[in-house]
Amino acid sequence: MDNLDYRILEPFEAVYTERNIGLYKNNPYIDALPPLLDRAEVIKMLVSFPDYDEEERILSVAERKLMVQNLFDYYYPTERTLEMYEKITALLCTGYSSRNPLSKQFYQQAKAISKPTKLYPYQVKKTKKTSASNNGLAVVGISGIGKTSAIEMALSLYPQCIMHTEYKGHKCSFVQLVYLKLECPYDGSIQALCRQFFFEITMLFGENSYSYHLRGDMKTKEYLEKMKLVVHQLGLGMLIIDEVQNLREAKGNEREQMLNFFVSLRNELNIPVVLVGTPKTYPILQGDFRNTRRGIGQGGIEWGALEKDNPYWQRLLRGMWRYQWTNVKTPLTPEIEETFYDECQGITDVLIKLYMMVQLRAMDKKDETITTDLIQNTAKKDFALIQPMINAIRNTDLEALSRFEDIRPPDMEELIQQHILESSKKQEVIIHRRMLKELQKQQKKTFREELFNALLEANFPKTRSKAAVSYVLEVLGNELDFDRGLELAKEYLKSRASKTRKQKEVDDLSEEDLRKQSENNQESSESYNNIKRKGYIPDINQELGF
Repeated sequence: MDNLDYRILEPFEAVYTERNIGLYKNNPYIDALPPLLDRAEVIKMLVSFPDYDEEERILSVAERKLMVQNLFDYYYPTERTLEMYEKITALLCTGYSSRNPLSKQFYQQAKAISKPTKLYPYQVKKTKKTSASNNGLAVVGISGIGKTSAIEMALSLYPQCIMHTEYKGHKCSFVQLVYLKLECPYDGSIQALCRQFFFEITMLFGENSYSYHLRGDMKTKEYLEKMKLVVHQLGLGMLIIDEVQNLREAKGNEREQMLNFFVSLRNELNIPVVLVGTPKTYPILQGDFRNTRRGIGQGGIEWGALEKDNPYWQRLLRGMWRYQWTNVKTPLTPEIEETFYDECQGITDVLIKLYMMVQLRAMDKKDETITTDLIQNTAKKDFALIQPMINAIRNTDLEALSRFEDIRPPDMEELIQQHILESSKKQEVIIHRRMLKELQKQQKKTFREELFNALLEANFPKTRSKAAVSYVLEVLGNELDFDRGLELAKEYLKSRASKTRKQKEVDDLSEEDLRKQSENNQESSESYNNIKRKGYIPDINQELGF
């Protein structure tokens, strides 16, 4: 335990708001909770808009790709988030209503819990009649739809730990742990859950608090007894268990033990328990009517996707659209809205992540306009793994959903880093090609100058040398061999010099000279006839006397 980085809580000093409602009166646990907010106030408290400046659109592509990640900070509460806040508030108040740390019954209950029983380890004597049937909540929905995020956002409106030192003029000293969230172990082990509980408590309150409960020789029964005592001592207001579908992997009767333990927390200590899971949780809860009833004491929440005409979906999309870092500002058209919904099917987490990737993909193009084709292609390429789930929702295919319910949206940080890496490699290739082209250009320039100077030193005419160099570069292309080039240039110049001398000799002859006439009419019979007509070619018939 010595190497742990404790995130020790700094308890909030209790600020009391007196409640004058029936069971809620004169209870420091309840009075220390923040005042109840209406929905408009909750939205105002939870909405999160990242920093944004229109001038950021003129930054370099690399800088703008980093700015896109600011969308991680964008959050707009949906009606499910507001419902979660209201449910959590009701659960906390109901749970605390029968647990008053200043009452005699509270300490009687602590004393009863601290005495191990030979009976079923979760059974303790009730000290007060409670409304345990109202102290449960089951939240069920496909993975990645936003259940956990909404719960965490709703819980963020409550301090996790409150320190009580004086209540209504009376000195007191006790801590109130308002909520604790755990994940059901992947193998459904109840002992692993207990160890996780004490680990989290130790991380929150320091090594000298409850770390001794982490020793490896404790049995499950002892773990549960100690856990129940600590829950009572800390005034835990709510226990949230996420990933409850993992109970399907529990061995032997551990699933039943864990469910019974949750029931005992609600029934005997009046601790609200919120169970969160995928649709695979249904058979677990429905296997025992008692667990099902207690699991939905405050009404279960079946977490579905938002409908296209849902005002929260429209506000989410239109509020998000403002955050564009492409160098071309694309207006939000009905066609784009339709395409985004079709590719996300009302799943808010997918919407934001898809919008981020669409912008990154747009920045790899010359024209950074966001189009419906770009949205569809990005969804197909970057969200290929969740396409079966999206199609199942799109087609209302319940059988397919039962197979794909555990498919999650991709890890965006990893996906963005991969995209940036791919873009960097493409950019490196482009830069490499530009550098190679520039290097070849410089090499040709140097080759041209050196070959030209070599020809001048060999006493070749300047004008003809330039022509020779151009001829050599055309022949060699990028294979610049100086010795071969010099050889080709000399052959070129010699051939051109021979033709020039011959032409000069002809030019120096008079117009009557038959050699000039012959040179000027190489491909004609005219020169022969002229020579014959002037008598230079005898007529063979006359000479022979015919």
